[in-house]
Amino acid sequence: MAPAIFSLGILSQGCGKSESASSYTPTAYSGLQGPISSSYGSNIPPQAIGSHMDGKLMNAEMLPTSGIGFKIHRFTEQINSMTLDQMNVWGTTQLVTMVQKISRDLQYTFPGSIPLDVADLSKKKGGKFIHQGHLSHQNGLDVDIGFPLNTQPSDDDPFPFFIESGKINRIIDVPRFWAALKMLGNRDDVVLIFVDPRIKRAMCRFAKSIKEFPERPTEASYHALNKLQPWDGHNNHFHLRMQCPSTSPQCQMAKPLPYETGAGC
Repeated sequence: MAPAIFSLGILSQGCGKSESASSYTPTAYSGLQGPISSSYGSNIPPQAIGSHMDGKLMNAEMLPTSGIGFKIHRFTEQINSMTLDQMNVWGTTQLVTMVQKISRDLQYTFPGSIPLDVADLSKKKGGKFIHQGHLSHQNGLDVDIGFPLNTQPSDDDPFPFFIESGKINRIIDVPRFWAALKMLGNRDDVVLIFVDPRIKRAMCRFAKSIKEFPERPTEASYHALNKLQPWDGHNNHFHLRMQCPSTSPQCQMAKPLPYETGAGC
């Protein structure tokens, strides 16, 4: 996989069924307006502007190249072929902090486990990706992360499929992924987690097999399955989307898509 087409190389198997670009009506962005400038002065925090599908990113924060429980996929190869500004490693403070916290909590819960491979966040200024591999990821609130693995993947297949030949790939660390889903599901700022429809069904079966299938909507397993939404083209990574932060007054959530309700099992 050539470093120069990092994102497309990872996700070429798919964005699959795309989120409708008509879900948000574009607006003209003329910079930050209203009370935010007077509230923060010159220290304006990262700003998610517009929607995930039609947006920009201002004063972006970079995800560190590695940390406890995670690493940016092939960072050294990328930096040899492009500048930091060109790389898709930028987001809002909320997104960057969330990736670090979830990775750290998983590592502490599963000591010695293989770090998560983090793929695309957003460009430094947001907006569309040149290679057209994503329709979203435009305002610093989306991230693609490889599934937790129990064995180091090969260099030729760094993001192995979760479902292979109709079965769960043995390289996938399903208990660790389930733990991650419960952590993410309990966060109010996490909106959705996209996975291949077969993975959603597999995780419903897994929850039942370990007697953690939710009986009440207050349970962590309920929130995990509720936010885990089936979307084609997400068999080698999960796509996490966050809520508009209160510090980004020009951020807009796209109109709801026909997502599953309840546990969705």
